[in-house]
Amino acid sequence: MTTALAHPEQIAGLVLIGTASQCNEKTASWYERIAQAGEKDGNAGLVRTIYGKQSKKVIEGQVQGIAEVTRTLKSLYEDPLTPKLSAIQCPVLLIVGDKDPMGPKASSIIASQFSDAELVTIPDCGHWVHVDEPDAVISAIDRFLTRLES
Repeated sequence: MTTALAHPEQIAGLVLIGTASQCNEKTASWYERIAQAGEKDGNAGLVRTIYGKQSKKVIEGQVQGIAEVTRTLKSLYEDPLTPKLSAIQCPVLLIVGDKDPMGPKASSIIASQFSDAELVTIPDCGHWVHVDEPDAVISAIDRFLTRLES
């Protein structure tokens, strides 16, 4: 979204998957706790903070990168993108899992800011919709690209 705002002439269409354009103070604080836990205790700290101490889930990935992403999301409290999004004039596809904690509400808020937005909600999926239902995500993107090309 920030790239589309900064360089609209370079963007023909925008695909957003499970994202947000604003957050409240409580959520911003949670994002910071996630970043700090990852920096202190690696992926185990991320799991503990996101899913709870008893979780058996596994997070794979570069901890510093995940910490930076969560801090970027934290910044949406003090500098929300929502009021800026109407400046983006290209077609937008939003894809979200119906069980994503950031979820359908955050995606609806984003979609409402655009004059040409399509919101696709994938049933029985959480935040990792692209991992859990890759065929559904690819299908939605293919339809979107076909529309852009016509």
